[in-house]
Amino acid sequence: MDLLTIDSLQEYLKIGKSTLYRLIKHDRDFPSPVWIGERRRYRKADINRWIYQQKQQLPDSLPMEIDLLDSSAARDVLNISYATFHRLTKEDRSFPVPLLIAGKKLFDKIDITNWLTLQGLKK
Repeated sequence: MDLLTIDSLQEYLKIGKSTLYRLIKHDRDFPSPVWIGERRRYRKADINRWIYQQKQQLPDSLPMEIDLLDSSAARDVLNISYATFHRLTKEDRSFPVPLLIAGKKLFDKIDITNWLTLQGLKK
């Protein structure tokens, strides 16, 4: 069982610490911590499940790791310009919908690579 500290959870979700504390306090669906003595830890499996619930679709089995990409990293994976990326996110209905985590748009790398494959751009 992988357990995440606040610092590792912040890094995993790619958000700031104050944003993470706001999520913990105000998002009713955010996973509860596991207390080990006086220290709180978060199960990575619970966090992954919460991330997929943000997408409103749960796959049959959750991956052990979820690689979240901000817009810049997603553009790098796709090797496209900002303008092309912006057009895709606005106009192409088959393009992956970003997760909105604490007001920040993040893309699941698996969704991006699956989209590339469906477009015939990746083998």
